[in-house]
Amino acid sequence: MLLLFGVCAPGRASTYIPDVNFRNWLMANYPAAMSGSYLDETHPDVVNTTFLDISNQNIADITGLDAFQNVVILDIRNNQITGSLYPPAFVEYLFCSYNQLSHVEVPFLAREVRADHNQITGAFDTGFGSDLYLLDCSFNQITELTGGDLGQLDLIDASHNQITQLVPVNWNNAPDLHDFSHNLITEVTQFGADALDISYNLIDSIGVLYDVSSVSRTVDLSGNPLSHGIGGLNSELEWLVIDSSQIACLPRLPLAMTDLFCRGTNVGCLPNVPPGLDTDPARFDFAPVECLPADPCYSPDPRVHVGLFLDGPFDKVSGLMHDSLRARGLLPLSEPYTALGYGYVGSSAAGATIPPSLLAVSGNDAIVDWVIVELRDGNSANSNTVCSVPALVQRDGDVVDTTGASVLEFVGVEWGDYFAAVRHRNHLGLVPLTIHAFGGEVEVIDFRNDGLTACFPNAALIDYQNGGRQTMWCGDATWNKQVAYTGAGNDRDPVLVAIGGLAPTQVVDGIYAQEDVNMDGIIKYAGAANDRDRILQTIGGAQPTAVRSQVPQF
Repeated sequence: MLLLFGVCAPGRASTYIPDVNFRNWLMANYPAAMSGSYLDETHPDVVNTTFLDISNQNIADITGLDAFQNVVILDIRNNQITGSLYPPAFVEYLFCSYNQLSHVEVPFLAREVRADHNQITGAFDTGFGSDLYLLDCSFNQITELTGGDLGQLDLIDASHNQITQLVPVNWNNAPDLHDFSHNLITEVTQFGADALDISYNLIDSIGVLYDVSSVSRTVDLSGNPLSHGIGGLNSELEWLVIDSSQIACLPRLPLAMTDLFCRGTNVGCLPNVPPGLDTDPARFDFAPVECLPADPCYSPDPRVHVGLFLDGPFDKVSGLMHDSLRARGLLPLSEPYTALGYGYVGSSAAGATIPPSLLAVSGNDAIVDWVIVELRDGNSANSNTVCSVPALVQRDGDVVDTTGASVLEFVGVEWGDYFAAVRHRNHLGLVPLTIHAFGGEVEVIDFRNDGLTACFPNAALIDYQNGGRQTMWCGDATWNKQVAYTGAGNDRDPVLVAIGGLAPTQVVDGIYAQEDVNMDGIIKYAGAANDRDRILQTIGGAQPTAVRSQVPQF
C-alpha cells in the first residue's frame, strides 16, 4: 500500500504543503501545527487564525492555504504565486497583488480585493456578494468585468488592462472613483462615479457623457482620439481633463464646472465660460476665452422664438391683436412686472427698458404689450424657474426681446430639456404640455395654435372654427393665476374700484392698468367694450360663480 499510494499523511486532518518557502514560513509561524510537510488544520493556532500575512515570501505554490478556514484578512502580496487563487470562504479582505496569478476567485463575503499586478486574463468575475466596496484589478490582461453589481463599490481600479467597454451596472451608490484608464474602451455612454478616469483609451466620439447617478464631478478623457468630438456633458460636472486628444471643439461646459485642463488638442477657444471656471493659462495652450459667433466652435446660449395671442386685444376678423396701448402712447418703456412683485430668475432683467424707437413701429410688428418668458425645469411644467426674461409681443403674436430681435436668449443657462412658459399681467399664463430640448439651435414654441404647441386641457381659449387658433385667457385683473367674477379675490370688483366704485358708468381713460383687461387704454365697468363682460366671458358666461384657473398652477 505504501508503494502504491506513497507516504501516508500524519493524521486525517493534515494538509500537504508542497512549496518549500510556504512550508518554511509555516514552520516559523505555526511550529506546533506543522509535522514535516504537513499542516494540522485542526490545530487551535490554525483554527483561530483570522489574519494571515504571508507577503514577501517568494512563494510560488499556495496549496494548503484552504486549511485556514476562518481567515478574514488574507495578505499574500509580493510572491511568485501562479495559476488560480481560491481563497478560504470567510475572507473579507484579500490582498494578492504582485504575483503571477492567472485567475482570482472573489469570495462571497469580500469587502476589499486588491489583485493588481498579476497575469489575470479574460473576464474577471467580481463575485455576487453585496459587501464588496473596493476592487483593484489593475495591471492585468483582463478583457471585461463580470459578476456582481459594480454600482455598490466605492472604488474600482481596472486600469492598464484590455477592457473594451464600461460595464453597464445598476448604480445603487455611486463609487468615489472609477479608473478604467489605459484600456481598449471605444465608447462610453453612462457612468456613475464621483470621479471617472477613462484616459488613454480608444474613444473617438461621445454622444452625451451621461451620468445616471447625478453625482459625478470629475472626468478624465485625456489621451483618447476624440476626433469626432463630444455631444454634451453632465450638468453636474466640475472637473474635466481632456489633454492630448484630437478634439477640435469642446461641448458646452456645465455651469458647475470649475476646473478644465485642455492642452495638446486642436481646441482654440471655449464654447462658454462658466462663472466659476479657473482660467489659469497653465491649464490651456490657447487663450481661454469664449468663441466668437463666427467661430465654428461657437456655442450660443439656449434660444427660443415664441408666438402667442392675448385674448383681450385679439380681433378675430383680422387675426391680429390691436395695439391701442402703443398707439395711444400708454405703453411704458420699462418692464412693468417688477413693480407687480415679480422676481426675475437667472438674469438682471428687473427694470429692463426699450428704446422709444421700438414703439414707433406700426403694422403687424407693432408692439402690443410686455410679457414674461420663462424656462422652467424639465421635471414638470410647474417646477422651478431656471431663467426668466422680459419680452414684448407684437400684433401678429411674435414675441421679441427688448431690442426687437425675434429670438430670445437665456444667457448662462445650461443646454437641456425645459418647459418654456409665458406670463402676462392680466391673462392666464401658458406652458406647453411637453418639454422642449434647448441646445445649439433656436427652439420654436408657438402658442398661437394648439396644433403647433399643445397646452394643458382648458389652459387656453381654442377657436376650432379657425383652425385651432389659441389665445391666452384674459381677465386676471388681480394677477393671482385665476379669473373669478364673484367671491373673494374676484377680478370684477377691482374694475369697479378702479372707476371710483360708485357710478358703474364711469370710465378711466388713457391708462395702463391691469383692470383694463381688453387693453384698449380704458377701464370700463359697463357699456360697449367694457372690461367686466370680458371677465364674465372667460369664466363661461352662464354661471357667475365659476372660476377659471391657470393650468397648471405654475
